Amino acid sequence: MQAAVALAWWNPWRYVHLMTSTHDWHPSGALAGSVVMLGVAGSLGMRSRTVVRAAVSFAVVVLLAITVLGTLAEVAHNIGNLDRGEGPRVVGISPDGRYEIVVAYAGDLFDADTAVLRVRSRNGLLSRESTDLGCVRPADSDPAVVSVAFTGPQNVMISTGDGRAWQARFDPETLRPTATFGPPCR
Repeated sequence: MQAAVALAWWNPWRYVHLMTSTHDWHPSGALAGSVVMLGVAGSLGMRSRTVVRAAVSFAVVVLLAITVLGTLAEVAHNIGNLDRGEGPRVVGISPDGRYEIVVAYAGDLFDADTAVLRVRSRNGLLSRESTDLGCVRPADSDPAVVSVAFTGPQNVMISTGDGRAWQARFDPETLRPTATFGPPCR
């Protein structure tokens, strides 16, 4: 079970419904639960009180480590992605309806008005999300208003209300950006 939770946490396929940044589910809870189950199962099968105490103590230490690491990861995520209380917002859908462009306002504490754009497939539970397609930093003190238009099956035109415009492309199979735009996102 721990391997499955770790694989979901790692999420190399970038499935949207496994991403902890877009949903309330957090894999550290499942991992902690599996450690408790292993500790209980181990203590039930042992006869020596010393071995039972050692097994329970080990499970408690591992649980504390998971809790601390999970909390630190959540704090780092919340500081690194100040999204003003709203999740990613869809700003463009491909003409065939297979892909969408989502934007989230993110950045560090001093640059929370940066719009990060990503490509997302529209496959229900099997939806995936790309890495950063590009970032739009504000031209002035207000967040950039971003509009997106698909100019081809995997070509995207990004523009802002102040006249700035970029083009980007992505691979339709992997969703990886093949041509990004704007300054580096991180």
